[in-house]
Amino acid sequence: MIYGFVGLGDMVEFSPCFKILSEGFSNSHIALVTVWDAVQTLFQKSPFLDEVIYFDFFKARLLEKLKFINSLRRRHFDISILPFPSYRREFNVFSGIVNAKERYSFKFDKGRF
Repeated sequence: MIYGFVGLGDMVEFSPCFKILSEGFSNSHIALVTVWDAVQTLFQKSPFLDEVIYFDFFKARLLEKLKFINSLRRRHFDISILPFPSYRREFNVFSGIVNAKERYSFKFDKGRF
């Protein structure tokens, strides 16, 4: 699972990695989770992604957010990737709660998540 929580430009910049991941994990299901409709629209037909999951995190109420996170958690993803630093705590917490077996993200040196 790849978290597409950053904007459209950053995801376009990261998009060559979809091909690399697709080739490197050829027997895997690669899902992009995004909170931006534009990211969903651009990548929903990517030949390197098996699924694009869109959720309007900003408009959803807390209970809806928790249900969505739980639905991802129940899918038991092996790997999650947060490709860009996120200073929004909820996105970093989100990554941990989904509980993939291996999680890749940026480490912050200033006491942030």
